[in-house]
Amino acid sequence: MYERSALVLDADDGPLSELSLSLISLGLSPLYSSNLDELVLLSREYRERIGAVLVPADRIEDQIGAVVARIVEPLGLSAAVVVPVGAPLDSEGTEALADHGLR
Repeated sequence: MYERSALVLDADDGPLSELSLSLISLGLSPLYSSNLDELVLLSREYRERIGAVLVPADRIEDQIGAVVARIVEPLGLSAAVVVPVGAPLDSEGTEALADHGLR
């Protein structure tokens, strides 16, 4: 069976970590980490399964460059796989996404 998974980056007490635990309890298999280095390792190990990278919208400005450079590009994926989750972005967040080809 072919299965796609999301890489999820968030703090241990963040809403995306809670979402990941909920998905796991439903039998789905997101690849979650609170640490970018660990998420990079997961992206390499589960390369064929990666369908999206979820990051908290409130931290996107700080993380987008590293996520694209260390996860998205090495996997040969489009930057469109990065999905900021949370409240709407302010202009700085929108600009950070645009700098990496996202909208």
